[in-house]
Amino acid sequence: MAEVKWIKITTSIFDDEKIKVIDSMPERDAIFVIWIKLLTLAGKCNGGGLVYLSETVPYTDEMLSAIFNRPLNIVRLALDIFKKFDMIDIFTDQKILITNWEKHQNIAGLEKIRIDTAARVLKYREKKRLEACNVTVTQCNAIEREEEKEIEEESKTKKAASAAIVKTDEKKTALFKAFRDSFHAKTDTTAWNWSIQGKSITALVKRAEKYEEPFSFAARLMETYYGLTKSNDKFWAGQPFTPMNLNSEGIFNRVIAEMGKAEESDKLMREVFGGR
Repeated sequence: MAEVKWIKITTSIFDDEKIKVIDSMPERDAIFVIWIKLLTLAGKCNGGGLVYLSETVPYTDEMLSAIFNRPLNIVRLALDIFKKFDMIDIFTDQKILITNWEKHQNIAGLEKIRIDTAARVLKYREKKRLEACNVTVTQCNAIEREEEKEIEEESKTKKAASAAIVKTDEKKTALFKAFRDSFHAKTDTTAWNWSIQGKSITALVKRAEKYEEPFSFAARLMETYYGLTKSNDKFWAGQPFTPMNLNSEGIFNRVIAEMGKAEESDKLMREVFGGR
């Protein structure tokens, strides 16, 4: 982990709409302190906005509560708000990602720190190797093999972490396309404001990722939602078939409830016919 001594915070941070909304909340001071501490942790990790204890160990809510010296319920409240406002993402492995990190930070400067740190580590190792080589050739060879092994293991770990992030990004992109194509196929989207509807689809992707089979869930969600908007039900007959509407908490929960009813009905039918 390359050491970083600073991060950038814009002077207009308090003009940001999300920060203004947070500033109106009862726990605003604690939430804002947690946000700043999350940013500094991301800087220390120097992993493109990722926040983790190590590349293989994410922070738990309890860990963050201890590190931030804030009550656990306040930490969880803050994280929920940050997720709702798209200020962070939390991956399936529980690693936290500060969204738009590269937009606000000096990435070139952070990358230079990583490179300089790697160079210092390499120089230190070489010094130790030469010191050891002055003892015996056998010990020198053993140390070289050990160093090569450490470097190889470190490289594997970094490649695995990078592959995991890439795989996650590819999955999100595929889910986004699945939702988008489903809307295209079922309704006329030519007049849509895709800046708004696209953000809603991104939010739907996050919802789908919480399920064990996100693509299957997305397909069932869309079919159920479409069927409801085409039904004769007084409530659903007036509902627009759009990502923004589906992502609204009330509508989304109603669709999920309908999906649950359908699954219970299918289960009952299987039990009845399966018993014959």
